[in-house]
Amino acid sequence: MMKFDPPLQTHLLKTERLQFRHLLLSDAEEWSPFCASEEANRYFMPVEEPPLQAARTFIGKTQERWEEGGTGFCVLAEKNSGAIVGLMGLLTQVVDGEPELEIGYRLLPQHWKKGYAIEAAKKFRDFAFENRLAESIISIVHIDNVPSQRVAERNGMRRTKQTVFREIFPVFIYRITREEWEKLPAR
Repeated sequence: MMKFDPPLQTHLLKTERLQFRHLLLSDAEEWSPFCASEEANRYFMPVEEPPLQAARTFIGKTQERWEEGGTGFCVLAEKNSGAIVGLMGLLTQVVDGEPELEIGYRLLPQHWKKGYAIEAAKKFRDFAFENRLAESIISIVHIDNVPSQRVAERNGMRRTKQTVFREIFPVFIYRITREEWEKLPAR
């Protein structure tokens, strides 16, 4: 597994409409609607706790990920209102036995189809390559999650294979290499 020490400074990133920050336990109430949404969670592990507790558990695991490996989810917040739009991060993953750096994201359903996912994903992609964190970056997308597949494609990624992630989820692996990134017309 890849480890970044010191931890990545992705919480300091900004885009035109979004600012990023660390995910805090105090965000559990604002994040709990995601945990309560069957539609939002259909491509992830089933939520087996009440939504507020599930949000707290998720945040705790995210904080552990930051402490152990220096990567994890950040809050995506609207610059104007400060409201949480979703979570995104550079995550260390193991796919088919190989360490990978993934752009992972989850948006609250009320913020779907507003362009936030691609806006933030491009920022994280550029951050990773500008800081030479990896020679390629992936997104792990459930085979039925067509909207997330489109985000990966709009982020310059191409589908490279289908596999089973964590021995549970049928997924496509989308990838972009540094060389491909360098050839993108508008970064």
